[in-house]
Amino acid sequence: MEPSEKIQRKLLIVDDEPHIVELMTEVLEHFKEPGTELQLTTCSNGYQACDKLFAERFDLVFLDFKMPGLNGGEVLREIRGKDGPNKKVHVVLVSGYSGAISEEDIPGGLDRVYFVDKPFRMEQIERVSKLFAGEDGE
Repeated sequence: MEPSEKIQRKLLIVDDEPHIVELMTEVLEHFKEPGTELQLTTCSNGYQACDKLFAERFDLVFLDFKMPGLNGGEVLREIRGKDGPNKKVHVVLVSGYSGAISEEDIPGGLDRVYFVDKPFRMEQIERVSKLFAGEDGE
């Protein structure tokens, strides 16, 4: 890699709470690896998320589990159940209810699905983001 080249990473943040989206965006920008350029896309509901997830490929998705309308489990069911650019993307489920989420709530099982509890600490978001740095979701 040339010194002037930057690694591009596309992340999607899906949450119906604007302050959570703003906080995650700030944390991800703050802790990004040197030489990495983040392209962050945000959605405020599951319907918008499905539109984005079938339209373009992402390296990592932060997905709120409990949202009105289409919840995080239903979004997962959609992207895992149909062919598309994000069928095998790593998904971080962010929820204040993760202890109440069972494997039956996660379509296709827990492969490439990870949990972060709300309220989260900045270090949790940093750790999970760096865990997938450079991994191919396909």
